[in-house]
Amino acid sequence: MDLLSLNDILDIIENCTHLSDERKKYLTEKFKSAVSHNDIPDSVFDELQDAVAKEVNDKEENLTKIEEEMEKRRREKRDLEAQNLPNIKKAAKVAVREMDNIVKEFKTEAGKIEDEAVKVIEHAKGSSDKSEADSIRKKLGIA
Repeated sequence: MDLLSLNDILDIIENCTHLSDERKKYLTEKFKSAVSHNDIPDSVFDELQDAVAKEVNDKEENLTKIEEEMEKRRREKRDLEAQNLPNIKKAAKVAVREMDNIVKEFKTEAGKIEDEAVKVIEHAKGSSDKSEADSIRKKLGIA
């Protein structure tokens, strides 16, 4: 494990939200003066350790809250999808029925046009020449 430099410790003190500005100033001065004398009292380390432990605890609590919120949103999303699935299925069935009706209408219209074309062909060729009328129908794809 790497040792912390004085600057690392001073950064920790500065960023510690559980310390008042007064305590931050006090700890900063203690560390700066103690380093030059090689004598940092245990109470200074204890105070810093407590403040850092509180910071870590706060971060863990915040992380837990964020994770819980994310899970809540995932559940809400799954619930909404589950609620919406029947609506999607229903809409799909309606769309398929409508498409089937459109296809039936087109087939009916195509059948009418085909019947009319057959009548025109038979009339044009005369009723005696049925084989030639059949040949024309095959060429037109309406046999």
